[in-house]
Amino acid sequence: MNRLTVILHAGLVRLLKIVVWPVLRYFGPVTCVKGATLPKKGGVLIVANHESVADPVVVQYTCARPICFMAKAELFKRPVLSFVIRLFRTFIVEPNTSDIRAIRQAIDLLKAGEVVLVFPEGKINGESGALLGFRKGVGLIARKSGATVIPCAIRHSRRVWAKPSWIPTGRHQMTVIWGKAYRFRVSDDNETIATELRQEVSALLGR
Repeated sequence: MNRLTVILHAGLVRLLKIVVWPVLRYFGPVTCVKGATLPKKGGVLIVANHESVADPVVVQYTCARPICFMAKAELFKRPVLSFVIRLFRTFIVEPNTSDIRAIRQAIDLLKAGEVVLVFPEGKINGESGALLGFRKGVGLIARKSGATVIPCAIRHSRRVWAKPSWIPTGRHQMTVIWGKAYRFRVSDDNETIATELRQEVSALLGR
């Protein structure tokens, strides 16, 4: 892994937190409810619900370590946006498919000791905020990587930045709730893992 890329990513995340803090204070604020202690080293897979464009920023803001993101391919078709999100080590996933390349990249990053955030619902579900089913790919990533898995629930971000708007649309307190840490065996079933993680996120959301 390119050491310079890792250092640049960490620096950009620190800068992002400084720049974003007053913005989130205005539109939010963001509160954080801690669950499991984030390991200082080693691969960590963060699994979260997805109700707003703001979710990756909000989760990174409450996370002590730089996060690599999985994002749908259409975001990379906008040159300026593509350039910016690539600086934060965001990688492409093709929506509505079993994107083996993206899954393999997530596993490789986790094995290299990085933190990776995935939204296993597969899309933003901001209209109702109801939790959709989790795709089995998250189970494959969890068991093949051997990483610590931490479910994470994001509440009310859709009230601040609703799809399809590309700018914030309201003001509301947002909450990020971190759950307990999981470890899965290679022999575990993908669908069973996905279901268990969905149940944990649902419980964190209070549903």
